[in-house]
Amino acid sequence: MEAKRVLKEVNSNATDQRCATQMIKTPSQMSDLEPQGLSRERKKWSLDDFDIGKPLGKGKFGNVYLARENQQIPLYMTQLSNALKYCHNKKVIHRDIKPENLLVGLTGDVKIADFGWSVHAPSSRRTTLCGTLDYLPPEMIEGRHHDEKVDLWSLGILCYEFLVGNPPFEAETNTETYRRITKVDLHFPSYCTDGAKDCVRKLLQHDPFKRLSLEGILEHPWIAANAKKHPSTSGSSSTPPAPSKPDKS
Repeated sequence: MEAKRVLKEVNSNATDQRCATQMIKTPSQMSDLEPQGLSRERKKWSLDDFDIGKPLGKGKFGNVYLARENQQIPLYMTQLSNALKYCHNKKVIHRDIKPENLLVGLTGDVKIADFGWSVHAPSSRRTTLCGTLDYLPPEMIEGRHHDEKVDLWSLGILCYEFLVGNPPFEAETNTETYRRITKVDLHFPSYCTDGAKDCVRKLLQHDPFKRLSLEGILEHPWIAANAKKHPSTSGSSSTPPAPSKPDKS
């Protein structure tokens, strides 16, 4: 099976170039959130740096990685964790980590894109309900304050979808999805390894303060051991330039 590398949906019409260019900002527009590891020789992010095309479609994302025998997942989790560490250190919460908001570079590195729901929150606590239903954490659904730990929950959902091919709490109705999220009604297929399940479970904790930290992800045995087996081919950061002034809503 040919491995696809398109994670971000871009409509196939005359606005493709304009939309994609807006999505991938230049570093000069990103003085407040310049990505770590960006080559100093690279003056701007180019569409040529990414495979951009038709969407994979709902339920197809994880299957791409299943075809790769899940070999890249710990590396991707490492890259995304490092990217979010940088964002959180700058007091930026992404709030919408999901497959559609990731790009895979030509070198195979995952980049976080689309900071449309991101917020610069020096005070940390927010109340706005935002994001994608399957990736919403319990605290958002229950109307409680949230902080950067919502991104930890989203990483757990993403890791599950990497492994299985669909979000863990997906249901036929929104009401049932809400219920499964708030109850953390989590089930794994038999083929998932104990290490992978442990990592996901530690991220998908109802109590935000009990979730595995970004440092904890990097140090998790399943992540640390397997990421070393499949090192990045470029050594670059996982963070493409994000908006210099994220929405403060």
